[in-house]
Amino acid sequence: MAIWYHHCPKYSNVQIDLKKFLMDVSEIESFVGVVFGSEVMDDILASVSNCTVNLVMSTTNDILTGATHDFKSIMTPALNFLPNLVHEIFRAVAENSLPEARELQKNLTDVYEILSHHGNHVSASKAAMNILTKVNVGQVRRPLVEIWKKQVEQMQNELKVLGIYCGKNK
Repeated sequence: MAIWYHHCPKYSNVQIDLKKFLMDVSEIESFVGVVFGSEVMDDILASVSNCTVNLVMSTTNDILTGATHDFKSIMTPALNFLPNLVHEIFRAVAENSLPEARELQKNLTDVYEILSHHGNHVSASKAAMNILTKVNVGQVRRPLVEIWKKQVEQMQNELKVLGIYCGKNK
C-alpha cells in the first residue's frame, strides 16, 4: 500500500520539520510522497531540495507561480475551470520563463479577484465551473447559497473583459 503524507498545517494544526520528516521517512519503502497544502514557501522549497520521494504541489491559486518550482505535478482549485492557464503557469516556471509566469499568475489572480466579488469561494468557483466548462457541477451544498443569476451574468461579463472565454471552454 502506498503511503502519502498530506501536509496541510493551516487546517490540521500539525507543525513538523518537513526536511527532517522527509529524511526520516525515506527509509520506508511504501512511503511515496507528499501532497503540500501549505502556503509556507520556506517549508515547500526546503523540502523540494532534500526530497527523494514524489512531491505533489497542492496550493492556493495566489502563490502558484512561486510554488511550482521543481514540482512535477500540481493540484489547485483553478484546474477545475482554467486548466490551460494553470498548465501554462506550470510550463513557464518549468522553462524558467519567470516574466511570462508572473504575467500568467496575474491573469489567474485577476480571475480570482472577480470571483471574490460575487460570493464565497465555493459558490463563486462552482459558478465559474458552470460558466467556463462543459461540466454542470450542480448546486452548492447547504448551508452555502447559490450566486444569484444576475451576479453570474456580471461575473461572466467581467471574465470576458479579461479575455477569458465564457461559453463552455473546449
